[in-house]
Amino acid sequence: MRRQLPLTRRLAAAAVVLTMAGVACGSDDSPTTTAAPAQSALVTTPAVTYPLTVTACGKPVTIPAAPKRVVVDNTAVAEMLFALGVGDRIVAQFMDPNLVDALPQYKDQDAKVKSLGGPRSNMHSPSKEVLLSAQPDLVIPSFPKSIDTETTISTADLMSIGATPVVLSYGCPNAPAILKMEDQFNDVLLVGEVFGVKDKAQKLVDDMKAQLADVQRRVGNLPKPTVASFYVFNGKLSVFAGGIPDEIVRFAGGNNVWTGKNTPPGYAITNISNESFAASPVDFWVVTNLTGISQGAVAPQDAFNVAAGLFPTMPAAVNKKWSTLSGHAQQPSLVAVDAVVTLAKALHPEAF
Repeated sequence: MRRQLPLTRRLAAAAVVLTMAGVACGSDDSPTTTAAPAQSALVTTPAVTYPLTVTACGKPVTIPAAPKRVVVDNTAVAEMLFALGVGDRIVAQFMDPNLVDALPQYKDQDAKVKSLGGPRSNMHSPSKEVLLSAQPDLVIPSFPKSIDTETTISTADLMSIGATPVVLSYGCPNAPAILKMEDQFNDVLLVGEVFGVKDKAQKLVDDMKAQLADVQRRVGNLPKPTVASFYVFNGKLSVFAGGIPDEIVRFAGGNNVWTGKNTPPGYAITNISNESFAASPVDFWVVTNLTGISQGAVAPQDAFNVAAGLFPTMPAAVNKKWSTLSGHAQQPSLVAVDAVVTLAKALHPEAF
């Protein structure tokens, strides 16, 4: 068996991470050793022609011409375009570049993407006037309610200037709570289809699936430590009970004790009382780092300290068992599979 570099480093080497940090109890940070995936003959995709109709959020969307002026939602979406070799078509993104969670190989490119000044919050869309002034011909939203609400730009507004919105999975109605890892893969394939680089997109997806398969082979039959995945905001904990953060725990061989509990319809996050959190003690904490996305979010170590102060007798606090999850992991991005690999190492070091 040969030693294989993590996905994000292999993406960089091919020119075409979740950074798990602060694992305070000895997971191995060395690259995953995996069997080489089977090599299949490369099938060349015919040259794409426009108008092109794709499916986004379950609906057909027609792109009249090859995109040349693209506005993306945020840094995570920009990195998908960089990996597919079409990042030079980005003219702006909704909000400031998130260099906290930027992938190392794209950080310099991320930093140069113009911001349209959307606020650092869940409702981070720029104003209608500012977005239209960028004169896009394609807009790729990925956050919930970032277009087509009373306070955001509408599809009709975009179409009026010849711009087409292609919404990725996290931005589809009521999607965050039910997203699966397959939806992340489909986002990559969708972007590849839009830009006529389906071969590159398929190679990225095949590589990610091979990584997941290797993790499952290693940890699939091992006991599953109990996990709580959460973030801290204004001194309060909010836990992930569904969506991609829940998928990451599951694929990594953990048992998220909050799966499916107390979430409002369409949401992956549930706000709970301290008493409720204390009533479900866990072995391991996964702390989402939102400092690059939301104003007022606290750094991961500070978040751990808050949680440990509130629940000092919980096994995760006593044994300092915790890791950091990238703020990009819950939305369409390139980091979720690396997140699974690194969390699996933290939960099951004996398997690596």
